[in-house]
Amino acid sequence: MRTNLAQLGSLTSQELCVAKSQDSVPGNMNGLVNAGRAGDNRAENSVTLSEYCGEELMTQPGQPRTAVVLGPGEGLDVSRRNGRDSVLKVTGKDTAGHLAIGEIAHPQGIPGPPLHIHPNTEEAFYVLAGQLRVRAGKHEHTLSAGGFILIPRGLPHTFTTAGPEPARILTVHSPAGFEQFAIDVADAERQLGHELEPAELIPIASRQDWQIAGPPLPV
Repeated sequence: MRTNLAQLGSLTSQELCVAKSQDSVPGNMNGLVNAGRAGDNRAENSVTLSEYCGEELMTQPGQPRTAVVLGPGEGLDVSRRNGRDSVLKVTGKDTAGHLAIGEIAHPQGIPGPPLHIHPNTEEAFYVLAGQLRVRAGKHEHTLSAGGFILIPRGLPHTFTTAGPEPARILTVHSPAGFEQFAIDVADAERQLGHELEPAELIPIASRQDWQIAGPPLPV
C-alpha cells in the first residue's frame, strides 16, 4: 500500500525513511526534504530523500557510530575442534543485521559442510591463505590466496580445503544471521567436550537460513 501525499506530511523522519524503504513513497516525493519532513522544498539544508534516509538509517539504534577496529586474531572466538579455528569479526549486532564477517581456518583432510543453500542470504568467500575448493551450483572452482567467490542466495554450494595446508578464508554473509550457527556450535562443543556429528549439526544450521541439498565434497 502506497503512502499518499497527505500522510507523508505528518510522518516523522524515521517513518518517512521506512516508507521509502518499502517503496511506498510516490515518485514525485523523492525530491527535496528538509529537517526530515517531506514537502519542504527550501533549498537551505535540503537534500534528496535518498540522501537523507541514508544518513538517517546510519544513526539508528544498533548501528555502529564508530569504526570497528580489530587486530590480528581478535574478534568473537567461535573455534571448533580439530583445528577449525574461527573468529567472528563483525556480527549482525554491529551492523543492524546487514552483514556478518568471519575468519575461519579449514584443515586439510576434514570434510566441509554438506551441499546446502541459504534461501535468503548471500555468501562470499575470500581466500587469505592456502587453497579452497568450492562447488557452486554445477561448477567447481579452486581458489588460491586472493581468490574470491560470491554465492547468490538459493544456489547450492559447499567447500573444502584443496591443498596440503589449511585454507584460511574470510566469509561474508548478507544479511547477517547465519553467524549464530557458528556461535551455537562452538558453545555446544565446549559444553559437551567433543566434536558434533553431522546429524547434530544439521538441526542447528537449519534454524539459521540453511537447507541441506546433498553430500559434502570428497576429501
